[in-house]
Amino acid sequence: MDATALKKTPQIIERLCAIMKYETAGDPKTGLKWTRKATGKIARALQQEGIMISAKSVARILKKMGCSLRANRKKLALSGNGSKPERKKRNLHFCHIRSTRECFARQSQPIISIDTKKKELIGWNSMCLRYGLTVTICHYPTGASKWNPIEHRLFSEISKNWSGEPLVSLQTALNYIRTTKTQSGLRVAAMLKRKHYQCKEKITKQEAARILVQKDPIFPDLNYTLLPPK
Repeated sequence: MDATALKKTPQIIERLCAIMKYETAGDPKTGLKWTRKATGKIARALQQEGIMISAKSVARILKKMGCSLRANRKKLALSGNGSKPERKKRNLHFCHIRSTRECFARQSQPIISIDTKKKELIGWNSMCLRYGLTVTICHYPTGASKWNPIEHRLFSEISKNWSGEPLVSLQTALNYIRTTKTQSGLRVAAMLKRKHYQCKEKITKQEAARILVQKDPIFPDLNYTLLPPK
């Protein structure tokens, strides 16, 4: 395939977007996006598909697509990022999250993104016990939450929609969230839940003992499945 002609058509943008689907991070407030994949590697991936393109051309196209070509140091991991073995481990972890997400999507299973800090086991255990659900959990590496696609695909679009507008009430905020949309097809649904939840809720030892934790062979402390009691 001739890249000279292709670079002027939507096909190359489409293939580039496919390659960058899980290789892009972003700031939910500014909408700035950046990639952890080097332009040389992207060019080689396109070349393997028969698209003869240089790393400079890839960089130019990415820039037009709104991606930053500089390193965003603030978003790097807090430790070990400069170590080659650590970078390989992080990359393996990202690949695992991506393959898990794609597997669930193929099965039409829900994929939920939650910023839970350190209390997520309380909610997940309750779901397993109350509803008999099997829940697979994958944590992003430390300092890498901005690689979660929801950060720049959803949150940044909401921020842009209500930018400069005073959020004088909950209904105002809800209206801006609900009217957020993009030309690529993003549509947002939101609801206000007024239920009061008990603070500092704890799972008893007896309840925790009923939950079967099946750890993944890849980074078992960060990737595991909670199985309901039989």
